Amino acid sequence: MAEFDPLAQRLLWDEGGWSNRAADRGGKTIFGISRVYWPQWRGWPLVDRYSAAGSDPREAEKDPEVLEAAREFYRVEFWERIGAASMPSARLAFGVLTIAVNAGLTTAARFLQDGLTAFSRSPSGRELYRPTAVDGRFGPDTRRAVGELFARWPGGVDEAGELLLWHILALHTMRYADIVRHDPTQRE
Repeated sequence: MAEFDPLAQRLLWDEGGWSNRAADRGGKTIFGISRVYWPQWRGWPLVDRYSAAGSDPREAEKDPEVLEAAREFYRVEFWERIGAASMPSARLAFGVLTIAVNAGLTTAARFLQDGLTAFSRSPSGRELYRPTAVDGRFGPDTRRAVGELFARWPGGVDEAGELLLWHILALHTMRYADIVRHDPTQRE
């Protein structure tokens, strides 16, 4: 089963530190947490201390309290809500987590459910489990399908995890290509 702590550091690294680019719809952002979308995050007053003191807000990236607030945010708002701890593959859990953080919980659930439906039959066409509804919710039906895929996939647990991971990453890549195609300012 996947564990949050080893993946949290990588997530924070991937999300990056302080950013306040004019073209970024999220505005002021630290570790991927946008002030526009998450104004009530408990870390903002900690970050604001740096600006108020005349310091560079990038200094907040090294503050242990800010780091802990960011880890806790991702654990509660995303990790727990996607049921990542029950996923048999840490790589899959991290992939779903990353998509949820960047595209939203509903999109991540839909991508996962799409993959679970695609792999509900073996390569020979035999039904392995009842497909899940593509409803954008991380509910019991989605968790059931994840467990059944990993238990029944003919190529084993590792192969099931990799196939599902690559499926959701392909959908995620196509989503971002569409965003940039429709709004070239979002390339960076």
